[in-house]
Amino acid sequence: AAFQPKPNLVILGMDWLTMLFWTFDIAVGFLTGFIRKGEVVMNPSQIALHYLSTWFIIDAAVVGFDWFSTIQSSTSEVGDFGRIFRTLRTVRMLRLLRLWKLKRVLADMQDMIDSEYLYTLASLGKLLGFILIINHLIACVWFSVSVAMRESGTASWVAEHNMSNKGVGWQYATSLHWTLTQFTPASMEVFPENVTERAMAVVVLIFSLVAFSSFLASISASMTAL
Repeated sequence: AAFQPKPNLVILGMDWLTMLFWTFDIAVGFLTGFIRKGEVVMNPSQIALHYLSTWFIIDAAVVGFDWFSTIQSSTSEVGDFGRIFRTLRTVRMLRLLRLWKLKRVLADMQDMIDSEYLYTLASLGKLLGFILIINHLIACVWFSVSVAMRESGTASWVAEHNMSNKGVGWQYATSLHWTLTQFTPASMEVFPENVTERAMAVVVLIFSLVAFSSFLASISASMTAL
């Protein structure tokens, strides 16, 4: 959403696949048992009540806006109501809360590994994947903030480096490169051009100072174990 690539068959296919997956996931949520006080609950009414009180609102909001935006984009006329809902498509970011469940799933998968060597490799891969996900999210926010500054008439790094005339691949690679330089001792030609970008850069630096040190210690321990 941040880089707005041109629609093609692959993107459209992934959009429909994702939308159908989350729609089906709502139905599965009413059939999936849960653990309460150490006991597995499989009663349908209790499962439905538990799901309605936890993830249902978030899932329904994400899927509802997905279906509305898809139907709206297929029509030729777009009114003010449609523009409002298209702007609110940022509600898709609520899906990031699902990463909390992913942590538990990965932990369960690691517990099923018998080999200590493979377990250490899996831990190392999980750390590297987590670092890449964080850098991907920061890169998207970094680019979006700069685009918003440019549209408001403020100087920004996107305008300074004429990113509007560059391809999506170059835009993303540049944003990701800048993000990685904040986590590692490296440099590049992109730097903040306004107060908002500078403030974000400071926040990212403080976060990377703490987070990357922790990741580096964990990765070093995993490499030593190998």
